[in-house]
Amino acid sequence: MEQQAEAPKSSRILVVDDEKLLRKLTSSILSSQGYHVDTCSNGNEALQLYQVQRYDLVILDMIMPELNGAETFKTLMRKDPKARVIIISGYCDHEVSQGLFDLGLAAFLEKPVRRDSLIRNVAGILGSSR
Repeated sequence: MEQQAEAPKSSRILVVDDEKLLRKLTSSILSSQGYHVDTCSNGNEALQLYQVQRYDLVILDMIMPELNGAETFKTLMRKDPKARVIIISGYCDHEVSQGLFDLGLAAFLEKPVRRDSLIRNVAGILGSSR
C-alpha cells in the first residue's frame, strides 16, 4: 500500500456552496479530521474571505448564483497562482474540467461525493508540496 503524505491538521479550508446542508456536511466531515474550516455561500464572498484569510485549500461548488465555481476559481488563480482548489459538481463537462485543470485545478469531484473520497482527496492535496 502506498504511503500518503499526512496533511497538516492546522490546514485552513474554505468550503463554498450555495446549499446550506452541503456546506454544513462538508464542513463537519473536514472538521472531524482536524482541519480548520470556514464556509460561505457564494463566489463573491469566497473571494472576499480569501483576501482577508489565507486558505490552504478552497472547495468550490460549480453551480452557484452570481459567480459560479469556474469563474471564482479563475479569479482566485489570478490573485494567487499557488492556490489549491477542488471543484465539486453534479454535472461534469470533461472539456470544461480539463480547461480548469490546465489552469491549476487540484481536483474535480462529482456529486454526490463520498466521505472517504473527500477525505482522501483533501489529505492528498494538502500533503503534497506546492
